[in-house]
Order: sequence, then structure tokens, then C-alpha cells
Amino acid sequence: TTQTVTTAADAGLWELSDCTEPANVGGVYQITKETELHWFASEVNSGNTAISARLLNDLALTSGNWYPIGKTGHAYTGTFDGDGHKITNLKVELAQDEVGFFGLIGAGGKVQKLHVQGTVKSTGTANQTGGIAGAMSDTEGVASIMDCTFEGTVSGGSQVGGIVGSVGLNNKVERCGSDATVSGSERIGGIAGACSYGNIYYCRNRGKVGAENAKHVGGIVGDMQNYAVVCGSYNTGSVTGATCVGGIAGKHTGGTDPTVTNCYNTGSVKGASCGALVGEYAAEIRNSYYLEGSASA
Repeated sequence: TTQTVTTAADAGLWELSDCTEPANVGGVYQITKETELHWFASEVNSGNTAISARLLNDLALTSGNWYPIGKTGHAYTGTFDGDGHKITNLKVELAQDEVGFFGLIGAGGKVQKLHVQGTVKSTGTANQTGGIAGAMSDTEGVASIMDCTFEGTVSGGSQVGGIVGSVGLNNKVERCGSDATVSGSERIGGIAGACSYGNIYYCRNRGKVGAENAKHVGGIVGDMQNYAVVCGSYNTGSVTGATCVGGIAGKHTGGTDPTVTNCYNTGSVKGASCGALVGEYAAEIRNSYYLEGSASA
């Protein structure tokens, strides 16, 4: 007979010797060191998904490979407050979907005021890779990432973003910034790889986005669908792809209302079906601007 064994790493659970339960003040775990962060990730990944935490100081990680917080079946639904602090030396390399510091943020989940530096990589045919989170769940209810930044590198297959790989129904990404080099095969964005029925407000990208053979590449979002909105955001990084390449969004489909508003791009844009703002679109672009000569086929 064949038996499937799930390892601690597959489950996203740290060894008990690597974990320390943090102090709980008013229902919020107070995180001051890496072993407490390990404990928090293990709790969420084992099913205690609604717990909340606050980061009390900067942390430099020493872990060989980070286990993302939250996943399908155990999406994170609490509030994680970085309180303006920075986590450095993040290293994630996994052959799975939903790869980032967080894996999957579910309805009601909030990640805010968190700054992260490091390397995030999904391998093989994995989807949904991001610096802060791999994905935000596509269900009723609002998941949010607010006032967060990421710097370093993010790479994967489809749906790859400097902040988040995929933004789903009603979700919000607000006042976030990326200085990361972001690459993948398709649906690649400086902030989000893909956004469907979601909202991206007041974000900025300064990192290099895309690759010569990539499809649907945008300075802010690679692929917009179904009334997704990008508002008040800007890109200054270079954007490169094979087709559907834009300074703000690579491709827009579904919905006729203006969905790119009050945005600007000054970064270079290169590829087929490219545009200084949007590569290929099905709706009006309103009150948005670009640097003359920034796009070239």
C-alpha cells in the first residue's frame, strides 16, 4: 500500500523547539523575536486562523526557508499589525501556490503597517506569489493589505506581484509600495499580479517588473478583470513583456466603467500590445498621465 506523509514543512508548522508563545495583551499577541513569529505562523497554519498580533520591533530572520502564514483551508482572518516595523532577510522558496510572507489572507483578514525585505520564489507550475502575501481569497467579505512595503525579489509562474500575487472579490490593497524586482511567466505586476473584482488604491511601484517573454505585465497590476479598480497609483519602474504590457496595467477585461483613474507612469514600457498606461483595455482610462515616449514596441 502507498501512504502519503505530510511533513511539518508541508503543513507550514515549525518544530516546537523553534517556537515561543508570545505575550497576549488584550487579545493581541505581542511579537518581539523570531521564535514568537514561528509560533504565530504555526498556530494559523494549524487552524487557529483568527488570532491577531502586533510586531513590537524590527526583526532580522535567520530561518533557512520561511513557512507562509495562512493557506487554503486555513486562510488568515485576524489582524497582523507591523506597527511600522521591518522584517528583513525573508527567504521563501517553495513549489506550491500561495507563496509570500503570508500565504493566503481570507475574508476579514488584515495586514497593515508592515515592511518586509527579502527573496520570495515559487517554483514549478505554482501560482500566486507575492512579497507580502501570495493571495487574498476570492470570497464574500473584505481582506486587506494596507500601508505595507516590500523590497527585494519576487519570482514565480502566473500571478506574481511585489505586494500580492492575486487580489480577489472585494479585497483592498491600499497605500502600499514595492521596490522589488518582480518576474514570472504571466500576470505580473509591481503591486499585484492579478486583480478580479478587487481594489488597488494609492499604491506605488519603483521596481523592475516583467521579463522579455512574459505576458500581461503592468507597473501596478498585470491583469485586471471584472470591474477591478486601480486608483491614485503610480509607477516609475521599467516594465517589460512579450504582450499586453502597460505602465499601470498589462491587460483589462470585463466591465465598462473607468477602472484606471488618477494614475501616472514615468517608467519605460517595452513589449507588443504595450501602452504607457494600459497595454490592452476594454474600459475608459480617466485623469491619468504618462511620460511622453515611455512606451515602445
